[in-house]
Amino acid sequence: MQKKSVFGDSRLQMRTAMGFLLVLVVVVVYISVQSRPVDVPHEVMAALRSQVSQERLENTELSASRRGQTYIIELVEVTSDGRRFVYGYEVTPDLQVISTGMTVGIERKNPLLVLFGLLAGAAFFSFVVFFVVRKLFIRRCPSCGNVLGKEELTLFAGAIARGGESLAPIILTQEDCSVCGYKHRRVAPLPGHRAGSINITTLVRPSQEATVDRVHNAFLDSRTMTYADWEDKLKQLREEYEEG
Repeated sequence: MQKKSVFGDSRLQMRTAMGFLLVLVVVVVYISVQSRPVDVPHEVMAALRSQVSQERLENTELSASRRGQTYIIELVEVTSDGRRFVYGYEVTPDLQVISTGMTVGIERKNPLLVLFGLLAGAAFFSFVVFFVVRKLFIRRCPSCGNVLGKEELTLFAGAIARGGESLAPIILTQEDCSVCGYKHRRVAPLPGHRAGSINITTLVRPSQEATVDRVHNAFLDSRTMTYADWEDKLKQLREEYEEG
């Protein structure tokens, strides 16, 4: 069975990038439309002045939007210490002014710019990670440049040396190209294997010591090998599986 990777399909990469950028543009345009200020008709302003003090109107910044036929009015006052007071009002189609309360916060930047910066930063970070992963962790075919499929098989499960140290398993790594048919095999000890010691302690009666020693030695003879034997095994497997 041939293996394919999305990293090796340049057309899929381009479609993914274009789709992400399209979504980003749609989101920014939608937020721009939703937050776009609208002009306040004279009669709406007259109704607002009848309910709000002239001092507040003069000392605040007015922003307005529409929800259907209702105008959403915000009067924003920013103090010298950075506090942000927002007085909210709704003016209905029959020019009734309804106060929606006051909120207090810290002066903030344009939410559209903040969101755009976050999205742009996320997009930049995603593309950087994508290309770093491709360059550092993805092996490519030396013949055609396609991403290589990879499979690992255990040829030798490891053993115990006569001294009790563990000997590493031997792994076959197969890489193949689904485009041009390139193949590469590599036989090597398990990466990251750390040799450890294995000690077997038994508590038996004196009359059973000879029997236990005989069983113990038989176990060691069947499960252990010397380091030289392990090196011979590695050389044999390399000659059998690796291709020059």
